[in-house]
Amino acid sequence: MRIFITGASGYIGQAVAAACRRKGHYVCGLVRSEESALILRKNEVVPIFGAIHSPESYCLHAEQAEVLIHCAFDNGDESIEKDAVAIDTLLTVAKQSSQVKTLIYTSGIWVYGNIRGGHIIDETTPLNPIELVKWRPSHEGQILQAASSSLRTVVIRPGCVYGGKGSLTAMWFAEAERSNTISVIEEGHNRWPMIHRDDLAECYALVAEKELSGAIVLNVTDGTHYSVREMVEAAAQASGIEGNITSIPFSAAINRWGALAQGLAIDQKVSHERATRLLNWHPRHLSFIDEVDLYWQSWKSTQTT
Repeated sequence: MRIFITGASGYIGQAVAAACRRKGHYVCGLVRSEESALILRKNEVVPIFGAIHSPESYCLHAEQAEVLIHCAFDNGDESIEKDAVAIDTLLTVAKQSSQVKTLIYTSGIWVYGNIRGGHIIDETTPLNPIELVKWRPSHEGQILQAASSSLRTVVIRPGCVYGGKGSLTAMWFAEAERSNTISVIEEGHNRWPMIHRDDLAECYALVAEKELSGAIVLNVTDGTHYSVREMVEAAAQASGIEGNITSIPFSAAINRWGALAQGLAIDQKVSHERATRLLNWHPRHLSFIDEVDLYWQSWKSTQTT
């Protein structure tokens, strides 16, 4: 198949592009710089120069692809508006196409909000997004409502992604390296649903190949329910600062991280049963805690290259 990916040199998109290429598909990805293009070429992925808010830069390539995967998110100015442009563009391309297409959109589990009391979230759980992602349900809805006999639409909601340069877990390693401590909000008893980047990428590749019907939402997590405190303690031990954990009140977290603090304090347990049932997908990596030494060393290696 021909697969087109936005954000193909990004943290998630790069792994998705590589996973799809390993399965033998022709993959092209949107990039904004020659440096990013080099990353793609190393993984046998064809770079397409452009930006998600400039449809003319990638429309032709999207038209030629059977699978469209939207992984990009521009954290700069007008990021939500740029995401909307990308959605409009990909949907327009898909609707005007004479071939059946699959459109995969990257969202996240923060759209469910805070779920205390140990209740396990699945795809039927009502959405209650935290402030930082209040806009996401409407973008998801636009994707899902566009499904037709000639357009399969899938929304993927990953858990906290880790591995390589890390995502939120990189904050722990960076603080340990910089300040000889790792901070947690309150006592860190809240739980983050986790997923290794390569397991997540494998799920995208399976979705690309599977002829799913209609509109589908998939939560992608590894099924572990460790508390942030447990994971931070493991990260501290791996980085050589065992026991140096700093608890900070939520008000101080807001001052430090802004709107992100609400996400860092979120408490969730999320099921991936639907992805397993529909795709026969299973996370292959051990938990973050089980292999934290590997993740520390991997993160360290990215700081010197």
